[in-house]
Amino acid sequence: MIQNYYNPTKILTGSSLEILEKKYYQITEIKKILALYSHGFSNRNKDIANLFENNKNIVIYNKIQYNPGVEYIFEIIKDLESMDFEYIIAIGGGSVLDTAKAISAIKKYSY
Repeated sequence: MIQNYYNPTKILTGSSLEILEKKYYQITEIKKILALYSHGFSNRNKDIANLFENNKNIVIYNKIQYNPGVEYIFEIIKDLESMDFEYIIAIGGGSVLDTAKAISAIKKYSY
């Protein structure tokens, strides 16, 4: 049972590409990054997808569903089990942010 868990979250608002370009060089110093966003978001924001796809340190998971249930979160965790990442970037709305926080909490206690 989890008795104490601290999950710091930093939320940046504004143009997604503008924020990422400002932070890009800071975050790419990290060994492995998991980038989460919805498939629809990646279709609407090709610049962001291109920014991520050109970096081998970034693992992209762009299949986040609207209002994901617990079962779906565990499916994602299973998909990501073999991937070693230190940092999660969630781009999008509440579903993507909630999924990122759940992955972070579950990863900390189950891997």
